Amino acid sequence: MDNKRREFIKLSAMGAIAGVIMPRSVLAIENKKEILHPPILGNLIYTADNQGRWKGKSGGHLPHIEVNGGVLQAKTNHTMDGYGHYIVKHIMFDESFKFIEETMFIPGDDKAISEHNVKGYSNKLYIMSVCNVHDSWLNSIDI
Repeated sequence: MDNKRREFIKLSAMGAIAGVIMPRSVLAIENKKEILHPPILGNLIYTADNQGRWKGKSGGHLPHIEVNGGVLQAKTNHTMDGYGHYIVKHIMFDESFKFIEETMFIPGDDKAISEHNVKGYSNKLYIMSVCNVHDSWLNSIDI
């Protein structure tokens, strides 16, 4: 049991660090078009079109996004397999890749689903799904 606790603490710390470092490194790029082209895409951030080393993994890692009545729902169709393999969090960015908010998940959660109030937004929004094994996956929606 202690090993599982240590692993959970380690993975939680890594997720927290990624949540702090990743948005800042993304925001450091002034021209947002640069982030959507190699070398970052497919090497650090994965999409349906740029799966990089995780080719074939988009089905369970790419967040699916729907907006209904001012609420954005992000769902990652990923098995939450305890401490071994799970979605750590969803992060929402605006069209300029400015951090808006995030939803953290724990290994015991049944599903990786987050809801975000998007009333008042009328541009592109990005959702990043972070897996503890298969890195970060980015999808977007135009509102």
